[in-house]
Amino acid sequence: SLDIKIRVFGCDSAEVSSSYNNIGAVYMQQGDLENALIQHQKSLEISIRVFGRKHPYVAESYHNIGIVYRIQGRYEEALDQFQKSLEIHIRVYGQDHPSVADSKYGMGRVYEERNQMDMARELFLECQRIF
Repeated sequence: SLDIKIRVFGCDSAEVSSSYNNIGAVYMQQGDLENALIQHQKSLEISIRVFGRKHPYVAESYHNIGIVYRIQGRYEEALDQFQKSLEIHIRVYGQDHPSVADSKYGMGRVYEERNQMDMARELFLECQRIF
């Protein structure tokens, strides 16, 4: 499927970026975090070239990379990715959108795993308010 999309749409297309994102999600489900990260990074690179740095597809890639980093225990890098995702979502959708809550939830999970419960609780309450 990916090969066909590359032939039909070219390497730099939303369709190819989406395929890399989906492949990354499968690798993540299988616990293969290194390959998940590689696929999500490919998706991010293509999305930036196709849509620019402030597009929701770019935010989705940052978010997915953040999840991989969190699972790997790379907490500072995860927070950086979730923050990038959050900034794009706020810029595109405003403060009260479910995508904003998703980014804040990812950050909250990092703080929870680092046992920084006050920060985690604050972010989770913001998510609850949005939903």
